[in-house]
Amino acid sequence: MKKSFAIAIFTALLGSGNFIAAKFTTYDLGPLTSAFLRYTIASFFLATLMFIRRQNPLRIDKSDVLVFVLLGVFGFACHHYFFFISLKYTSVINTGIISATSPIITAILFKGKAIA
Repeated sequence: MKKSFAIAIFTALLGSGNFIAAKFTTYDLGPLTSAFLRYTIASFFLATLMFIRRQNPLRIDKSDVLVFVLLGVFGFACHHYFFFISLKYTSVINTGIISATSPIITAILFKGKAIA
């Protein structure tokens, strides 16, 4: 098996376990704390990788800062907050199906329109 296939399989398994792990953490920590801890740990891990590799890909024009802040708040924070809340009211499988179909629904809603 090629290394790229192994990485793809590992990523799929890791991503699918996300819904199950989120279901258990939501009971103990609540949706807001779960989302906050998820991004805090991920940010620390990614910042460590950037430091080790000595790369700084974060070059953002000053005119784009507001766009990135809004994307961060609505695209990530709100999405995961509602993701964790949904796990309180429905099963993991339903949450996974809804999450997996959101790109398809977005493509259908914005068919033929420029998003950018």
